[in-house]
Amino acid sequence: MTIEWKKYISWGKKIIYFFVGLIFVHFMTQIIMSSSFPEMLKEMNEEEIKSFIANLDKEIFSILIKLYIISYILFSLLPRKIKNSRWYLRGIYFVIFYFFCILIYMWI
Repeated sequence: MTIEWKKYISWGKKIIYFFVGLIFVHFMTQIIMSSSFPEMLKEMNEEEIKSFIANLDKEIFSILIKLYIISYILFSLLPRKIKNSRWYLRGIYFVIFYFFCILIYMWI
């Protein structure tokens, strides 16, 4: 009975990357909250604004977490050339892919 350590190390790295990404999403939420976000709220009616502002931090954080999970899953389906690149390039690719998913969400 042999233990495949490479398999467990690979899963451990994926779990660590996922949690580092969650911390990244938290910081993204803080950046969005300090931007010119209130200007976008002018387009909403009064009732929507009141309900949205009451839970603004939770709303943005939950949206970014959902997008992060979807991006994380979709990123694993990209071609092998991206999956087999160096760790820092994969990080850059993922950040670009995550911003792309945010832009698509805002467009829809």
